[in-house]
Amino acid sequence: MLITQNLGSIQKFTFDNSGLGTSLPVELVSLSAQVNGNSVNLYWKTATEVNSAKFEIEKEQTGTSNWQKAGEVKAAGTSVAPKNYSFSDKGLQPGKLDYHLKMTDVNGTYKYSSVVNIIVSTPENFELSQNYLNPFNPTTNINYKISKTGFVSLKVYNIIGKEIATLVNQEEPAGDYKVQFDTHNIASGTYFYKLSAGDVSLYKKMIVIK
Repeated sequence: MLITQNLGSIQKFTFDNSGLGTSLPVELVSLSAQVNGNSVNLYWKTATEVNSAKFEIEKEQTGTSNWQKAGEVKAAGTSVAPKNYSFSDKGLQPGKLDYHLKMTDVNGTYKYSSVVNIIVSTPENFELSQNYLNPFNPTTNINYKISKTGFVSLKVYNIIGKEIATLVNQEEPAGDYKVQFDTHNIASGTYFYKLSAGDVSLYKKMIVIK
């Protein structure tokens, strides 16, 4: 899902430069948000900047008016050339979210951009992905999806069925998840990982090469 807000006539966020007695514009050309699983990627572009310090990314659950800081990106300072920026907000739960930029200059003065709205969807199925990288050394990532809230376990076993690691063992809401597995303390070989939720279990094979 790609939601783009084009600020056709360039939108200017004006900051006061008390030292020069003039205004300092940040010209925001576009702002967009793209949903990727349980992550939201924000992209924005400026035409020019003068004494800009940073962009703070703020979000709220739609309709709550409870804006919270999701992160920040350093601004260009002063530039007459177009600049492209991006930010990724990860590990989100399903729901409707609003995002905007808090544009701040070197004096601490700030203005807000317009708002973009996104929807992080609930996964339709219970899924376990192949770990990446595979084969690997020393770490790999395991992605999985759960379609409803419940108790979830993710465990790793050796070739003879002995449990060697518990990566997840807790109740989790519906959503997309990623877990990192570190193999510093295990030998090379073939292993299996098992994802369980309710009465359903899924298995995948991984290979450690050292």
